Amino acid sequence: MTPLIGIPASVKLDGSFPQHVVSEKYITAAVQAVGALPVLIPALGVEKIEMADLARRLDGLLLTGGVSNVEPDRKSTRLNS
Repeated sequence: MTPLIGIPASVKLDGSFPQHVVSEKYITAAVQAVGALPVLIPALGVEKIEMADLARRLDGLLLTGGVSNVEPDRKSTRLNS
């Protein structure tokens, strides 16, 4: 069965219209690396997307390091290792 790999989108403005986007290099990497079917996850926040349900359906998650991949309270804080 083809694995489903979630890729979180970032929000970019096109004029006054927000667009949910993912760089093609990440989509291509998921396909080429494991033959995955990429699932683009809109940057709507946890209040609008049931993350636990989504996680159960996905076989993996590709975090691109974009702003939408970072929990808002962590954007301006340094994480301890």
